Amino acid sequence: MDVLLITLKGENAAPVAVWLQGADRQSLTHVEIYRVSISRKVEPFTKRTAVGANLLRVEPTSSQNYYRSIRLALPTQQKPTFDAVIVSVGAKSFRYASEKIRTDWRLVDSTASTVVFETPGDLYFSPSRLPVFNAVLNWKGDGALIRTLLMNSGHLTFLLILLIVAQRLPLTRWATWFQTWLEADSRRPRRLTVGLIAGLTILRYPFELNPVTTGLDPSWILGLNWAYANGLTWGQDVVFTYGPLFWLLYPSLILPSSVLILAAGLTLVLTVYALGVLVDQLVDAVRSQTMSVFVGFIILWLLAFVEYNLLDIITVACLVVLTRPIRGRFNGQVLPVLLILAIISLIKLSYLAISFALLIFYTGLAIRNRRMQLVPIAWLGFGFSLLTLWMLSGQPLANLGPFLTRAYQIAQGYSEAMSTPIWNEEISVLGNLVELRILVVAAVSMLVLGIVFLTTPVRSRLWVCLLLSSPIVFLAFKEGFVRYDRVHFVLFFSQWLLILLAYRLVLTPDKRPRFPGLNWVWLGSLLVCLIILPVKWPAYGADLLNVLDAGVRAQTLQRATQAIRSQLKIDAGTQDVFQRKLPVDVMPYNIALLYAYGANWKPRPIMQSYAAYAGPLDSLNASYNKSKKAPPYLLYSFTSIDDQYPFFDEPLTLPTLLSDYEIASADTASADTASYLLLRRKLTPTAETYSRLGRQQVSLGQPALVPKKTNQFTYVKARVNLSLWGKLLNFVYKIPPLHISIEPLGDTQPVRYDLNRQTAPDGLLVSHHVQNLKEAAKLWSAQTPANVRTIRFVGNGLIYESPIQIEFVGVSR
Repeated sequence: MDVLLITLKGENAAPVAVWLQGADRQSLTHVEIYRVSISRKVEPFTKRTAVGANLLRVEPTSSQNYYRSIRLALPTQQKPTFDAVIVSVGAKSFRYASEKIRTDWRLVDSTASTVVFETPGDLYFSPSRLPVFNAVLNWKGDGALIRTLLMNSGHLTFLLILLIVAQRLPLTRWATWFQTWLEADSRRPRRLTVGLIAGLTILRYPFELNPVTTGLDPSWILGLNWAYANGLTWGQDVVFTYGPLFWLLYPSLILPSSVLILAAGLTLVLTVYALGVLVDQLVDAVRSQTMSVFVGFIILWLLAFVEYNLLDIITVACLVVLTRPIRGRFNGQVLPVLLILAIISLIKLSYLAISFALLIFYTGLAIRNRRMQLVPIAWLGFGFSLLTLWMLSGQPLANLGPFLTRAYQIAQGYSEAMSTPIWNEEISVLGNLVELRILVVAAVSMLVLGIVFLTTPVRSRLWVCLLLSSPIVFLAFKEGFVRYDRVHFVLFFSQWLLILLAYRLVLTPDKRPRFPGLNWVWLGSLLVCLIILPVKWPAYGADLLNVLDAGVRAQTLQRATQAIRSQLKIDAGTQDVFQRKLPVDVMPYNIALLYAYGANWKPRPIMQSYAAYAGPLDSLNASYNKSKKAPPYLLYSFTSIDDQYPFFDEPLTLPTLLSDYEIASADTASADTASYLLLRRKLTPTAETYSRLGRQQVSLGQPALVPKKTNQFTYVKARVNLSLWGKLLNFVYKIPPLHISIEPLGDTQPVRYDLNRQTAPDGLLVSHHVQNLKEAAKLWSAQTPANVRTIRFVGNGLIYESPIQIEFVGVSR
């Protein structure tokens, strides 16, 4: 699958940039550059950098996209004066003089205000042996594809031979000799177990320091580590789905040395325990001849080299322990499992849900086996461990309730607010079909799991394992396919692979399910996982050196911060705020910028704007920004994730920003290439006056005229409800996104954005539509008149109820 993904996604794409050259750089700012995707979706280049006095570099937000072509939009009224357009594709450049644009480029649109040209057909970087890529502007060529193909072919061929041999030759002469050798000395099985655990731990010790860098995910990881290092409390100062023990999964160099050493040590202990459980079960199965030596070897190979993370292996180990027959009055083997479940529950909230589900099922099993005394022991042991770990991590006990409630609100809103379309307009039809096949494979795998469960004897250990693993598989599916990209669905298959190994470890010949071809189903499922999952090699040496050597760690941090500073420049006014250590926050998410410049970061509770998925979370951030706790300075960037409109993230906070803050640095407000605004809290905030401008019902797709009043912002409060089918689909999987279409005044085409239904009732700014930071800056200086004619809500009628209740509200400027 790596081969297909590298061709259909953006991993083999050459970076693209456009250079505008002219004597009057000011006039170049009116030129807009657009990317045309493989499926002909058009999106603007957003990053602009001035290079000297007469050169402007325009880039897209991401370099990991393929292009069908590039479009150049020239205004007809304010005609730009430029000498040339230079298109760089990877290391090559294509230069077109200004007069060549109108003769060599293709005219695609012409209105009273804009003329749009598209790159000529000869602008292709590298021909391909695959016909589908001969029309891709920035395809690097087939070299990376061939290398990946060769590597994966060898990897998969080796595994396929092993798996077939394991099924066809369950006990060869060599395997018989091994069985004899193993049974000749009663100490050999234990020594073998210890040796295998040690070897696997050396190969798969999953301690990894997360780099200090920019980006969406690196920023929230850095933010959690920075918040922990600064002593902020979870549930009050920090609201996220990751708990105060997150550093066991995502440690960073910025943590204190004591925490890093503790993280490395606990990771080692948990890894040894998890691998010990699985290896001990494997050796026992081989000794009892319920598993062939070849199958055991394959399982060891997978545990050694296939990618999975710490939480995956720990969860599966707990699953195997809970399926064991209950022994003793208190079943002591479960006690460490209760502690481990408490640990992973404070790492990530979804594992708290898994822990509750496992304990509920374990309670049922204890009742069925008439071991009622085990029920309070299990729940009290888990609860005591959870509370103790919470307080040992430095968190006030009173914050546990708010943390769980607010983290649940984020998790509940994730499925809807962060879902991506099943059919991705960014990639080709072939790419969509491949990704759909991955989804179908996952769905069929879970369906087969259900059939096996129904045909398995109830008293068997496999039946218990299937029952206990069901919440793990369900949550892994949700996490893997709501976002529906390579990073996330790999998470599902890594978890699925380990669960498949657990099924095989607990399977006994005397209580096999009445399911034909079970071995081939297991074999085929393993192969699917192996096609998708990459090989993992030991890579913790440098990270351990950073933990143990303060000097090396300081040098690594210095290089990381210097790299961020070279990438993200700031003006003199912002530099002064940072140097004076004045409290400052950043919106929407680039926390790495503040850390690199040594700023005094004072975050709002939901530290990344897009994560305020639900109304209570939006209200929490808005209340904070309105309170005296809010920092006097704010670094604001006009950007968001996916296809969302930046002003619709944290909609309750936007009126506060417009009324209580002012632009502090003239450079950031006027510069054409600025990537942020430095906002300063006013000594006397502007008094806000609210007025109702009308309430109405509109159907999905029906335009609603936006009321306009002088010196007022118009907001719309929209309540879009899910149908019964929509609620069911949202719980089981995800729903197609809701959109809002904004039609500006004039002859400009409507612009469509993804819309978070859960925060739409909080009020969305619809009187003004801006497309970049420079236009956004004018809202703080009241220089921009209302420019929106209508809005409409667009969504699937089977998922969203229609009509929709909307209310327009005016807020004084």
